Formats: sequence, structure tokens, C-alpha cells
Amino acid sequence: MSGAISPYRTPSSRDEETSVGPGAIPVMLAQLLSRDIEIGTTKLFAGKTPRQMLEDAIRDRAWFRGIVLSAALFEHFGSLILDNKLHEKVASERLKNLMLERIIIFLYALDLIDQPTYSKMFKIKDKRDDLAHNPFTEELPPEEAESLIREAIECLDALGVADVPRSS
Repeated sequence: MSGAISPYRTPSSRDEETSVGPGAIPVMLAQLLSRDIEIGTTKLFAGKTPRQMLEDAIRDRAWFRGIVLSAALFEHFGSLILDNKLHEKVASERLKNLMLERIIIFLYALDLIDQPTYSKMFKIKDKRDDLAHNPFTEELPPEEAESLIREAIECLDALGVADVPRSS
């Protein structure tokens, strides 16, 4: 599929077989991690809002980064929102350890998000899981990847955190 992306292919060998790096880490993922470590995530995201970080991923056509970052932002802000809502009933430490699936369910059960946001968040979570954990996942067309990242921005808007500046 021309123009399709996969975190398991190197940019120069899109038509070759999937290659994995040391420890069976997909080459593309290893390259992304190395690049981000080299640049430093502080520099990469310094002073940017979640919206800006995801728009940068779209502009850079960094689909894998954008989808994984979307899920990480859902986890981070979702647990903070739950902590704010439930701080008198549930220990903060317990909420910080929740996995994304449970965070989304709690946000919906507590009427902190509506059904369309709930569905979008799960769709993005499921795609992130597939990309990050399944070495045999099918390639994701750029149009679909961009659409998912834009939906993530909509979800962050619904949570009221899309334009919250990153604290240093």
C-alpha cells in the first residue's frame, strides 16, 4: 500500500520485509525512541500544549508518535481529572496506576465525557495498543492516522485540556 505507515518499517525500506532491532524492538520504534532521547522530550515538547504537540505530529507526518502520544495524554490528563473528582474517596496513588481502558470507563461512568468522546478515546487506545504491541499489525494509511490524531484533539478539547500548557 503506497504511502501507508507502519512503526515496523524503516522509512527507506517501506517495501521490504519488516525488520526488528535488538531485543525484537521494531526498527522504526527504535529510531523514534533514539531520536526522542537524542532531542530530549523536554526540548521536543517544551512549552507546548497537547494540541500543539499533536498538530506537530500531523505536520511532521509522525503518525506513530501522534497516536502513541494521544493515548499518553489521555492517560495523564484522565487520571488527573479522576483524581480531582475522586480525591476524597480514592487515594491519588491508586488513580495514577490505572490503565487507560479503566480511565476511559471511569470518565464515562462519572459523566465526565459523553458517549462520542468515549468511543473516540477507545478507538485511539485500541489503535495505539495494536501499533505498539502487535508486530504483525497492518499498515495504517496516513489519512486514517491523521484522522485519529485529529479525533484525539477533539477528545482533549472535550476533557478541557487541549490547550493546557506543559509545565516544565
